[in-house]
Amino acid sequence: MMSILWNILVFLAIILSVFGNPISQNGSQEFTCVCDPPDCGPANNDKFCRTPGKCFVHKQKVNGDYLIVRNCFGSVEHSNLNCYSNVESSSFKCCQGHYCNKELTVDPMPATVVENDDMSFVLKLVIGGSAVFLACVVFFLLVIFVRHFWYKHRAESLLANAEARLLEDDCMYKGGQDGLKQDQWSTGSGSGQPILVRRTVGKQVTLFEKIGKGRFGEVWRGKWLDEDVAVKTFSSIDETSWNHETEIYNTGMLRHENILGYYASDTVGILSCTQNWLIVHYHHNGSLYDYLQRSDIDMEEMLTLAHSAAAGLAHLHNEIKEGTGKHEKPAIAHRDIKSKNILVKDNGQCCLGDLGHAVRNDKMDTDVDLTKLRVGTKRYMAPEVLTESLNPAYFESFKSADVYSFGLVLWEIARRARPFAEEYRVPYWDVVPADPGFEDMIRVVAEEQQRPPIPNKWSKEPLMCEMTKIICECWAQNPRSRLTILRVKKNLFNMLKLITGDRAEKTEKLCPKIVDTSSGSSSGNSSGNFSARS
Repeated sequence: MMSILWNILVFLAIILSVFGNPISQNGSQEFTCVCDPPDCGPANNDKFCRTPGKCFVHKQKVNGDYLIVRNCFGSVEHSNLNCYSNVESSSFKCCQGHYCNKELTVDPMPATVVENDDMSFVLKLVIGGSAVFLACVVFFLLVIFVRHFWYKHRAESLLANAEARLLEDDCMYKGGQDGLKQDQWSTGSGSGQPILVRRTVGKQVTLFEKIGKGRFGEVWRGKWLDEDVAVKTFSSIDETSWNHETEIYNTGMLRHENILGYYASDTVGILSCTQNWLIVHYHHNGSLYDYLQRSDIDMEEMLTLAHSAAAGLAHLHNEIKEGTGKHEKPAIAHRDIKSKNILVKDNGQCCLGDLGHAVRNDKMDTDVDLTKLRVGTKRYMAPEVLTESLNPAYFESFKSADVYSFGLVLWEIARRARPFAEEYRVPYWDVVPADPGFEDMIRVVAEEQQRPPIPNKWSKEPLMCEMTKIICECWAQNPRSRLTILRVKKNLFNMLKLITGDRAEKTEKLCPKIVDTSSGSSSGNSSGNFSARS
């Protein structure tokens, strides 16, 4: 009877060793055991051996004499099999721990100890078997849950695709006339624009990641014809804004290296939702706002960014005519100039984007509500826009407001230029909240006539001195005192040419003395007040 019980215990020990040695609590820890030659090997200097299992002491009879042998098992499985099968032997003992077999003897053990060990071994077998059983149950339940979730997700995906096809077929049945107009894109010649059926574009664009969120929707990076593109999405309730920006981008002769390149527009059905897409060039550097936050810039980079941005705005403001007097391109005011709406290209130049608020000077763009003067971003609004004193019947008023906003952008660029680079800040960061209201901006810009601080140390560098003069003439309080963007562009171009010339001879030519107005406000200063700091 005892023999049968013992065989059952040995069998269970083998099963436990196969399922990962549940009795051992040491996992993959290795122990150093005392080892008697010649079975230790030269790697252990013939004195020690290492094992993840157990050490042992064995009494052998050789030529009539008893020999004590100390060694270790090569694996946990061998340890379990040999130690449990010899648990009653007085000539073989196992132990677990560093050097545990050094002082281990092989004297006969009392019967009570063997019984206690047997009981402990049985208890461990029961616990180990229960753990294995519980693990199997948990694994089985997990498999059922995963299969259920996968089938549910697959069913929802198939249903979504079916609904999308039904919606698409419904649009095809209706002729695709509601919002599925034909669109135009530039050939690069600057004049005629071939027609591209909008319906074909959305199917060819794959969206990958959301890179921004605006007032009307989201901006995604996507692929179209193996080229990276930016996709600006509008919800169906903002279709008017999408139509307006699409019309602006389709203005004849608008194409320019410093205006964000436009590909096409499309109306896309996603389940029961309709989205309007505007597909434009994608620029890895992101916006000027992001670019200036990442690192400071040198003087040449400063002037390249500033001049190229001015060139883009000058092209918008410029009116292009044919010899007959017909408008090839009307003057366009941007109305939301800020560093977040200016992108930085790989060549270090800027291009203007986000023309959703733009207005054209062709019968004053009848699809734009010009009675709403407070358009754009409050932080960048000109004084006359904040106070709603701008004259919408005079188109130059819109262009002048753009120049004010551009002056703030120039200040952002100049602030990051070495050797006077400071931490990036948005305009008026020190006097208005992070999300200012109209009352905050009216108080600071219109009533107190404050402007972002100009460090006094800029006056020590000729180019920075000239940049200061341009900035102050852009953000002048009186709109009629501001420079035109064309003049700003020419001044910046002249500075860019001088950057590689003799710096010494341009000091007096470029830099008259700057008056420090940081001590207080002066309503007579047409350029607006700015503070000077060391």
